[in-house]
Amino acid sequence: MGRDLTALFDPRSVAVVGASDDPAKYGHAVAAQALRAPDRRPVHLVNRRGGTVLGRTAATSLSSIGEPVELVVISVPGAGFEAAVDDALACGAKAIVAITAGFAEAGPAGVARQRAIADRVRAAGAVLVGPNCLGIADNTTELYLASDRFAPGSVALLSQSGNLALELQLRGEPHALGFSRFVSLGNQADVTLVDLVEDCARHEATTAIAVYAEDFGDGRAFAAAAAAVGKPVVLLTAGRGSASARSAQSHTGALTTSADVVAAACRDAGVELVRTPREMTVALAALAALASRPRTRGRRTAVLTDGGGHGAIAADAAEDAGLDVPELGGPTQDGLRAVLWEQSSVGNPVDLAGMGEQRPLSYADTARELLAADEVDAVLMTGYFGGYAASEGGLGGGPSGGSVLADGEARAAKEIVAHLAATPKPLVLQSMYPRSPSCRVLAEAGVPVFAATEDAARALAAMTGRAAADVAGIPSL
Repeated sequence: MGRDLTALFDPRSVAVVGASDDPAKYGHAVAAQALRAPDRRPVHLVNRRGGTVLGRTAATSLSSIGEPVELVVISVPGAGFEAAVDDALACGAKAIVAITAGFAEAGPAGVARQRAIADRVRAAGAVLVGPNCLGIADNTTELYLASDRFAPGSVALLSQSGNLALELQLRGEPHALGFSRFVSLGNQADVTLVDLVEDCARHEATTAIAVYAEDFGDGRAFAAAAAAVGKPVVLLTAGRGSASARSAQSHTGALTTSADVVAAACRDAGVELVRTPREMTVALAALAALASRPRTRGRRTAVLTDGGGHGAIAADAAEDAGLDVPELGGPTQDGLRAVLWEQSSVGNPVDLAGMGEQRPLSYADTARELLAADEVDAVLMTGYFGGYAASEGGLGGGPSGGSVLADGEARAAKEIVAHLAATPKPLVLQSMYPRSPSCRVLAEAGVPVFAATEDAARALAAMTGRAAADVAGIPSL
């Protein structure tokens, strides 16, 4: 069953030790976030000088609160950390989030301090996240104990880097990606990545787990937990080179696991491995699209384009991502010729060759034929689509102009959505104008939309890969 982390994610009460009115201090940011939901549970602010913090009377110590506190966030200088932990345990705390740094990442003496603190917490029957972390958040229980907000959604984000987690939050915004939970792992003195993965497996509001880790502890245990979770796990890790290993050692005191070892351990577990925050965002956007409705799996990809250059680049990107771009058979080519004009290419990539400007609905007609073909598992659409209705210089003059091209493209987008509703096959779009109204129609219907060709191909690969089989409702073929 794993460890009981209820007190960590849904505590009956919270205290922030080191709460401050000074915006330069982390205790200020955490306290401000904690007060976003004052009616959900009691929130106590503790500052040894007393007075007021953020307009509320601050307790001078945990003991002066006069009642038990179930979760305590500690953001105090290192010299006072052990005393703060003792006070928290004496007040009945069952969970501690340790912001304070200066432990394993500081060398052997720090490692010894960290171990002693973790032993003390475990002996009291409590759990500890950190130290040297940036906090936690749970949007499902209105628990906000990190410096920044994380948009609500269904992805649990477990990260050994707080700033990298903030980047993932920012990158996810254009794709409407949100988070059920966020945990900054820190040094993992007590609560480990494996503990959190196992708990997220039981968390109904979480449909996918995103992990950035530098230290796995027991790599086999992580792979086993990921295999058993029953939900997609996307992993970004460090350690491919000696420089990144040195960086991780100074960051959290972690001894990074070899990237080859991680890949080998996770391959059979169905973990989606990525190399950069951008790739992680792409994979998560793809998995979010999968979760919206059942899809079949397969890697035979048709590339649909309106220009030869985009088609060739997209075909290469698809094959680089592990997809197949086979030449289409005679019956499928005949069906395409019936809806396209003579100069269109129908072999794969399928190139409208300018027909979109004469008849925008040709995009939808071609997508329909490709989605209906038995030899096609997925469609990668690439190029100018979105430009006819774009306001930033597109051929249609933008939606306010009411041009024929803009209106036609909008109708084409709606027809593509209708065709997708009739099939379990996925479609991903790369557009020069990803923010255009036509692209938004597709995005709102669950079609991943990207500005970069390689991102679109990578997303489609994630949608047809092994991790995709773990998304609820997707049959494994």
